[in-house]
Amino acid sequence: MPTSSFSGDLRAGVHGRFAARAHRDDSDAQKLNDQVMRMLDLATSRHPEFEQDCLSDPWRIAEHWREEVRIERVGSITEQVLNRFGSVVDDDGSGVIGLFSAARSRRWRHRIQVQFKGEYDARSNFTLMHEIGHYLQQTDDELATVLSGIGSQNGDHNLEETACNRFASLALLPDSYVTGILQGHPVDAIAVNRLFDRGRSSSLRSVRVSRPVVARRMADFLQCPGTVTLLQGGRRGDRRVEEARFDECRINVRTHAGGMAEYEGDLTDLERDMLERLRKGEGKPQSHEFTKPDGTRVRASIAESRGRYLSYFIVIKEEPPRS
Repeated sequence: MPTSSFSGDLRAGVHGRFAARAHRDDSDAQKLNDQVMRMLDLATSRHPEFEQDCLSDPWRIAEHWREEVRIERVGSITEQVLNRFGSVVDDDGSGVIGLFSAARSRRWRHRIQVQFKGEYDARSNFTLMHEIGHYLQQTDDELATVLSGIGSQNGDHNLEETACNRFASLALLPDSYVTGILQGHPVDAIAVNRLFDRGRSSSLRSVRVSRPVVARRMADFLQCPGTVTLLQGGRRGDRRVEEARFDECRINVRTHAGGMAEYEGDLTDLERDMLERLRKGEGKPQSHEFTKPDGTRVRASIAESRGRYLSYFIVIKEEPPRS
């Protein structure tokens, strides 16, 4: 099967950093890696333009894949349909929902619907790619066989959903794109925010991806133990929110270098310390380094991400003592 450079870049991320994630059983991780690799290879072999579509305008896929699957934006998806087929909610909790419906016979086309009301492209981009992941896994014999061979409906569903999420993240933010923005520099909060802002520039044909997706993806590029955290507060412009902007932040996602993600819980002492440093610095990006008693070097950074809601990226890295 032919493989594009784009697919090769993605596989490097899957087999390298992702395969080493300690929170998964080795066999489960390998099964997931293989599933995602097959999905990426399948998309690029069927549609050579898939690479360019993902990096410029993912919704061009609707035109390029029209002979096999009908892809459309819809104002709403009824609860009756959702209960029957399932749903996916966008990462930042906005309630954007996607749905894949398999064709009942050869006379019909498969169908992907993405609930979209015109607010923010990042919400629909990830959901679109997630649903394409369902389409690939449910219509390709090899991918479907992996799901059916798991032995439990719950395990089947978990692998399919996880593979869809990973497929979407890698397709929208491939290694080559991320490393091009990093330009050889280590991952810090400024770099994470730059990656997010790059997708918001109207002068570039860059794909828009939500902050939570960016935070989780950038954790793949940490070269030592650490975390990439996205904190979110209230709506910008609310006087009460503005006055307490650093006091009422909550964790949207905290992703560890090993792949584990947390979506709730208290802020760590160091995260609170970085928020205080940002406050004293009048919102300018801040960094802080110190050495633990055991010699571990800790590097922390924080940057505010501008938007309708208060958002902050925090990157914490722990470099083991030199032997």
